[in-house]
Order: sequence, then C-alpha cells, then structure tokens
Amino acid sequence: MTDPGLVRLLPKVCKWLESNGWILAAELYNHSRFISILATAALHSKPSKLKSTVLAAAFLLKANVTDQASNIFAEAIASKALGRLSRLVKKLGSMAKFLTANDAQRAESTLALKFMSETLAGVSSSLDAMALMHSYAA
Repeated sequence: MTDPGLVRLLPKVCKWLESNGWILAAELYNHSRFISILATAALHSKPSKLKSTVLAAAFLLKANVTDQASNIFAEAIASKALGRLSRLVKKLGSMAKFLTANDAQRAESTLALKFMSETLAGVSSSLDAMALMHSYAA
C-alpha cells in the first residue's frame, strides 16, 4: 500500500535524506525546515524517487498542521478555562468579603442586642423595685 521508504516521522527524516545522498549539517531542524529540504530534494530527484520525496514532505506537512491545530485548540481551551476560573475566583473573593462583612455586622448586632437586653433587665428590675416600694407606701 505504501512505500516502506516513506518518512512519516520527523526523527527519520535525517536518515531518509542521508540514505538518498543528502548531507545535512549537525544543526537542529524543525518541520518547516525539513519540508523545505524535502521540497528541494523533490526538485532534484530522479523520477523514480520523486513520488517518495513528495509523499515524505506531504506527511511532514500533515503532521505539522496537526501539531499546529492541536496547539491552537489546546491554547484556546486553556485560555477559556483560565478565564472562567479567574471569574469564579473573583466571585468567590467577593462572596468571602460579603460574608466577612455580614459576620461582622451580625456580631455587632448580637453585642448591641445583649447590651439592650442587659439594660432592659436593669430597667425592669428598677421598675419592679419602684412598684414594690409604691405598694408598700400605699
């Protein structure tokens, strides 16, 4: 179905090119650079090697496009997720501030009610004492 000499993975490109008479420098190559080299190789290939060279470049192009698309989708998904998480964190922070303020207000209200209760108990005792004195006086 396919030629066993076809290059489908980037690490095999150097070996494949060297096996076909190309001398590569010891520098690192990326997909774009190898595709350019394979296109040049295709221009200089014998008709019997032309198909293999063009298919090797096509497979690398496909892999490069797939990698690029995967990276774009991954970045978009991560960005959207981080955006939603940051909004959630802001909402949680706002809720925490509200609850803290609410707790403080409740504490103040509880202290005020306790003070009012103690004051009313004192007033009630005073009124009871006055009523008792008034009943003795009469």
